Amino acid sequence: MNRRIQNLAWSLLLPLLPVCGLAQVNTQSSAPLGASSRTVWPAANDDGTQQSQIDQGNQGNVDAGPIGPLSSMRSVLPTQNVEGSFFLPSFRATHRTTTNPCLASSACGGWAEDETVSGSFDLNIVKRQQAFRLGYEGGSTFYYGGQNVGNYYQRDNQFHSADISETLSFRKWMLGVVDDFSYSPTSAFGYSGSNIAGVFGLGAFPGQLGGSIGGAAVPSQSVLTGLTSRYSNTSAGDVDFQPTVSTQLNGSVSYSELRFPSGQYYDSDQLSVNGGFTRLIHRYIQLGLDYQYADYNFRNNPIRMETQSGMGLWGIRLRQFTLRLGGGGQWYTTQNVPGLGSSLRYTAVGDLGYLRGLTQISVIYHHGLSGGSGVLLGSSNDTLSGSVRHPLGRMWDMTINSGYSRNSAVLGNGSFNSTFVGASVRRAIRQNMGLSFTYDMRRQAVPQVCPVTLPNCSTQIGHDFGVGFDWSGRPIRIR
Repeated sequence: MNRRIQNLAWSLLLPLLPVCGLAQVNTQSSAPLGASSRTVWPAANDDGTQQSQIDQGNQGNVDAGPIGPLSSMRSVLPTQNVEGSFFLPSFRATHRTTTNPCLASSACGGWAEDETVSGSFDLNIVKRQQAFRLGYEGGSTFYYGGQNVGNYYQRDNQFHSADISETLSFRKWMLGVVDDFSYSPTSAFGYSGSNIAGVFGLGAFPGQLGGSIGGAAVPSQSVLTGLTSRYSNTSAGDVDFQPTVSTQLNGSVSYSELRFPSGQYYDSDQLSVNGGFTRLIHRYIQLGLDYQYADYNFRNNPIRMETQSGMGLWGIRLRQFTLRLGGGGQWYTTQNVPGLGSSLRYTAVGDLGYLRGLTQISVIYHHGLSGGSGVLLGSSNDTLSGSVRHPLGRMWDMTINSGYSRNSAVLGNGSFNSTFVGASVRRAIRQNMGLSFTYDMRRQAVPQVCPVTLPNCSTQIGHDFGVGFDWSGRPIRIR
């Protein structure tokens, strides 16, 4: 029983820890369509099966100790005493009705419908000093109905996401390497699970699009661009050194690409180097320093942007909540831009996680410079998002998500303001099956003159209504 309580606590608390990690571990299990169904390893029962709302009950609150390193870009390595190899399959199908299928443009309108079918698998090998992961998720969405939808979008849109990672630990050192690839016809920001982006997860924090990497290492996609195919790939390496029980040093380097085959948006490359220091000053309190260098290049464009940021961070982890706050300066320089040189701005991060019983609340904030989401040649980005998950009895589960993102042009004028609200209610059918009902509202205010070529650029709002079925197979122990 103690083992079950410990594993359940980790499965609930890890998503609430700082989510801007370099190789963020996804521990959501058999979640409603408002969350990703991809799982890293069994996080509930001793035999590797996942608990459902039917037999979880109120497990109480478990104190799992202090939070991890306070770095803006790091590898979150597994700390559970779980060994063995598991293969985890899952499947989901969703029917959605939307009032505005072309959110980023008024080129098409009217009510439209689509069907999304997807499947995923995770192969995980977890040993005492090694953790290996290979994950894939993919599927297709079929569109029909609506004015000019068939002409403006492809009727068949595929999406794929794959990641592979390896972490090693020996004595006071931990090493990690990871590669994350995704192909999708839409940005993940602003969706809670009723369409393609929801399959990859909420994607509320800049850059997150499923897989195992998140945060500043991944190109930001927080501008709603409608259905326009894009692919992103990020490769990263990380090293952590813990000379004493209360001190930890970490460094990482990553290289990422964001491409739009249609040519409507800006292709970009991003190189990031990060170093951090964390000191445990109390059982529940940590202080940290963080430095990051980033280099942004835009394909077929001579403009280049470099940023250097230094940040002080503070974190606390109590029995029911975690809190991290950080702030500092960000110095950026631009090349090949007449009349524009260097400038100093501020950067800030904050995240709050609350857990009581089976109720989870999280709030995330980020301010800093990004690559512009393919729409701007560099942008000053503010992102605020929140999520609440609460059980409604033994069989029902509710999730509410909301977020706001503002991208202001670093070069020139103009800004994109994106807002979303999403809700999902899930009814457990069996221990590993569920039926979900979802709603999403998205609104984006855009400048009068679009910085990129679009059929039409105007402020748009859309409402989505969906119903879906999800199935998560029992983990198959293969060794």
